[in-house]
Amino acid sequence: MPKRLADILDEFERLGKLNVRGEELRAALPETSTEGMRKARHRLQQAGRLVPVSRGSEHWLIVPLQHATAGSPPLETWLDSYLRKTLQVPYYVGLLSAAEVYGASPYAVMVTQVMVARLTKVGFRRDMDTLLRPGLPAFDVDQAASSVREAYFRHLP
Repeated sequence: MPKRLADILDEFERLGKLNVRGEELRAALPETSTEGMRKARHRLQQAGRLVPVSRGSEHWLIVPLQHATAGSPPLETWLDSYLRKTLQVPYYVGLLSAAEVYGASPYAVMVTQVMVARLTKVGFRRDMDTLLRPGLPAFDVDQAASSVREAYFRHLP
């Protein structure tokens, strides 16, 4: 009996693998056509079981039941695999964000800061903002940075 994509995702989740790349799905279901795979992924995305990380990256997150209300698994479970293995981008997590993971942050961190050398995809920041803050309005980092810079220089003597 041919396997379904939902069964493959359940297998990956049982193995503790929440990051899924396109080539892994194609290898697990070689008899499935490209269109059939696309439709199956779309159905699982509509059901909230699978979340695309960013457009065109061929990388998805499996959403376990305990994280279904948040819309995605915690960042520390998938960020390294996505940035280092899929995008092959060197990165580091900001100091305050890293301190929160170790319980040493003096503040509640609202946004995880991830530093990368340079991204070639313009939509990456917008995609990450949407994924990490579902249901909240988009935050334009470039506009906020220029506002802060202007306010800083206005207060200089």
